[in-house]
Amino acid sequence: MGEPIHRTAQVAAEAVRFAVLGGTFDTLELVEQLPESVPVGEVERALRQLERAGWLERSERESPVWHAGERARELSCDASGTPEGLPGR
Repeated sequence: MGEPIHRTAQVAAEAVRFAVLGGTFDTLELVEQLPESVPVGEVERALRQLERAGWLERSERESPVWHAGERARELSCDASGTPEGLPGR
């Protein structure tokens, strides 16, 4: 069996997938979809890191609604909904 995925990496992967596939999502929607319980504060920190790195954007600084940033818009998805073009893929 493979190593467990670090929670922050899991949050990041799911957030980018949501942004690429669904356009917009809010923080609590993401929290509810994670396979394990992750504190909201930890999810918010991960989302802000993705925002700084150009993967996610939001219309206002304190908005809980997120959408694909420039880097996420460059991705395409395969038939299963998995983003292609990520480093290491």
